[in-house]
Amino acid sequence: MKAVHTRAVAERYLKHFQDVAIFNMHESKRMDIWFFCGSLPEANATCEAMKSRKVNNQRGASVDLDYRRLVFAAQERGMLGGKDISFAANAAQHRQENILNQTAFDFPKECLSNADLQTLLQVSLDEEEHNVPSFFQTPDGEEKLRLDFDIASNTTLCSINVDKILMSPSWVDFFQTL
Repeated sequence: MKAVHTRAVAERYLKHFQDVAIFNMHESKRMDIWFFCGSLPEANATCEAMKSRKVNNQRGASVDLDYRRLVFAAQERGMLGGKDISFAANAAQHRQENILNQTAFDFPKECLSNADLQTLLQVSLDEEEHNVPSFFQTPDGEEKLRLDFDIASNTTLCSINVDKILMSPSWVDFFQTL
């Protein structure tokens, strides 16, 4: 199996291209602007379009995917009765957020084991130190990475526990009567 970490991927590309760049995503809030304005100098119109585009940073796509994962799991268990996936996902989101006054982050979660988290953290630290060594030494480098990783280990590195949710009588009833 090929290594998929930044360093290994860059080394594979360097065999074929001379202008491989590694972008430090921590130094910019808008990777689209960095890419179109910094990496593609001839993409002037696209660069300007990206600069003028408003970005909604309120919610990530992962929240919407949580509802879809829940609905797919309900469908696999025969709870939907042929209902449209998008309709069911929107209905599940409406129930969770408007009726129960909760969010997808309030669902039971499945997270990585401590051993897997430590491995992932170490790989992340090693890659950051190798790829952006001067940035890694700053307060926004290793220190922030460790803090962000600690938060992510209980949030974005977790997924909803669809098995546990679908054992709840209220969610079973919701999907069966949808």
